[in-house]
Amino acid sequence: MATLTLQDPTAANLTAMADGLMRVGQVRMAEELYAVALKTAGSSERKRLLVRHGLAASRSKRTKDLHGALMALETLADDVFIGEGLATWLKTTPFLEDPRFVALASKHANLLPIANWHWNLQTVLWARGRR
Repeated sequence: MATLTLQDPTAANLTAMADGLMRVGQVRMAEELYAVALKTAGSSERKRLLVRHGLAASRSKRTKDLHGALMALETLADDVFIGEGLATWLKTTPFLEDPRFVALASKHANLLPIANWHWNLQTVLWARGRR
């Protein structure tokens, strides 16, 4: 196996490389690059990276297609969220800005066999709080 060393890549550089890997079906490697990019991403890049990382981490048979849909929707708007059976754009996603919520969703991501269950979890928590 080859070793690749990159010096000081930006989060945007890593995201672009990972997006290319997703397009050709190298999902596991893309997930690793997204994870590294998340460590240095600014707040404006973080939400986009969380959505991408969530897709890559799910590894469903639809992951590559969902990523393609994400890329297409991002040509229409900046604020895109996509998961299994759900695609939104021009909607706020404040839950992706809450470190406690993101940590909780990431920790329990394998509870459901769906990509990016953040929206589903947020809906349940919202409904629970409304009782």
